[in-house]
Amino acid sequence: MIDGQLPEICHTAPQPVPARDGRGAICREALESLPEWFAIPADIESYVSGVANLPMLARFESAGMVGFVSVMEHTAAASEMYAWASNVRGIATGPAAS
Repeated sequence: MIDGQLPEICHTAPQPVPARDGRGAICREALESLPEWFAIPADIESYVSGVANLPMLARFESAGMVGFVSVMEHTAAASEMYAWASNVRGIATGPAAS
């Protein structure tokens, strides 16, 4: 945040994804779009299964999914980002796009 404003690329805030809305499919789409980071199909399947029952936030724009994060709570005081990915390829706004 700069001077209380979101950067231009952040047109909308991430939204909670209900379990019925396909958290696994969102995860799969993001991970498969990053083959240089996620090249092992069994690992992708593990993450897809893992996010199904974990809280997830995702952000979408007209060009598609921008990114997601899924959080695993270990205790009331400790959580970790279980899986996350962002895909800003093809989304160009702001001064950098000029």
